[in-house]
Amino acid sequence: REEMHRLRAEMTMHKEIAARQQKEIERLETEAKHTREEADTMRESLQEARKGVKVQSVRARETQEDVRNLESELRRMAEEHVQGEETRAALRIDVRNSEEENR
Repeated sequence: REEMHRLRAEMTMHKEIAARQQKEIERLETEAKHTREEADTMRESLQEARKGVKVQSVRARETQEDVRNLESELRRMAEEHVQGEETRAALRIDVRNSEEENR
């Protein structure tokens, strides 16, 4: 009889341990599922961020090219302006010279 009681108590203890272990397994499985879901979400966010970086990089290069083109155009316009001023100055000198010759 004592042996029977001891065996039943031991069996009950093992069942309780097994039940606790099963609950822990279920908790860990749930935690693993959430961790996988978070990883998937983070992976998607990372991919979106990478796409955004690529788009911004392309836009930055395009803007840099636009700036270079504008600088080149401004230099060309400045050169034309200087040449125009030089031409006007030369014309004024020619007009003065002509006027002096005509006197």
